[in-house]
Amino acid sequence: MSATRSTKRSVRAGCSAAVRHDVVAHAGIVVVGARQVTVKEKHRTVSVLTQNQLLRWLTRRPVVYSPEQVALLSAAAAQPSTWRRSPSVLRDPAEVTGSFDTLHRLVEQARRRRIGWLLAVPVTFLASVAGVLPF
Repeated sequence: MSATRSTKRSVRAGCSAAVRHDVVAHAGIVVVGARQVTVKEKHRTVSVLTQNQLLRWLTRRPVVYSPEQVALLSAAAAQPSTWRRSPSVLRDPAEVTGSFDTLHRLVEQARRRRIGWLLAVPVTFLASVAGVLPF
């Protein structure tokens, strides 16, 4: 939640500076692809939504800006300078690919380990029932 509040402050500051007046921002976390979302405690400044709830949440917000102001904010939001004061540093593509290769290798190792455990448990049970293992 603290990262979302921080992002909200950044969005508000960036847009406010770009259009040169105070901008209202609301924070929301949208969970995509989950079968069910359980919110144990409703947060007072951050909304937690499913993808099915997002459109209703957006359309039921009170109207704050005129169509002209929305166009101005939209144009400001489309400019990279609104979000970054300095250009981002480009990394070597081979370095980025290497990071993804390492991640892919770790995921594959975890998958093989999980399959190994799933196969080992029934084999061990059957071996103990058959009297091969001394249990």
